[in-house]
Amino acid sequence: RSLSPRETWLRWVWTDVANPQQGVQTGNGFSEVNIGPKFTFWRGIETKNVGAFGVTFELPVGSAQVNQDTGNLSVVPYFSFAQHFGEFAYGSFNGIITPGYSFRTDNQRTDFFYLSGHLDYDFRDLHVFYPLVEVNWTRYTRNGNVRDIGFEGNNLFNFGSAGVAGHSDLNVAVGFRYLFSQHIQFGLAGEMNVLGGSRHLDM
Repeated sequence: RSLSPRETWLRWVWTDVANPQQGVQTGNGFSEVNIGPKFTFWRGIETKNVGAFGVTFELPVGSAQVNQDTGNLSVVPYFSFAQHFGEFAYGSFNGIITPGYSFRTDNQRTDFFYLSGHLDYDFRDLHVFYPLVEVNWTRYTRNGNVRDIGFEGNNLFNFGSAGVAGHSDLNVAVGFRYLFSQHIQFGLAGEMNVLGGSRHLDM
């Protein structure tokens, strides 16, 4: 068993909004900060799998120009399970599934449940190049109270939208990840919404 730090997300965000509305404008600035602990409770050496749970604190301390300052805080407990499988002559697969829930601490931010699935292929088992596909489902459970708009920002923005509760989004992403070292990596993916009646910001 081990207690390890959760990744800290510190990003710079650019937005180019074709039809500005309700404070959703073109701009740029720092994102909110996501940080928290993660506890690995299972590490199967022979079974080649690992289980962990943790909690992420979404701190809206970013720029108002890109809507990264909504409300006070969201607390996001989550669970993840990863499995290595399917070893072939030219590589093997890694699968990860992660459910979680975003709880707000005020009446401004939007609450939602999410379920993410990730599958990548370790090309030739070199642990360098990983083509990947991801499926992400989001179910908005409680409206925010900041902007009267009919969409949300998925995992990049929390607009505090007043018009999304009861709606779901299903997105598929395809891309790759390249490891230069254990500390430096680069990835690129394209994402599309595959569920009618999308209620999130298309990116």
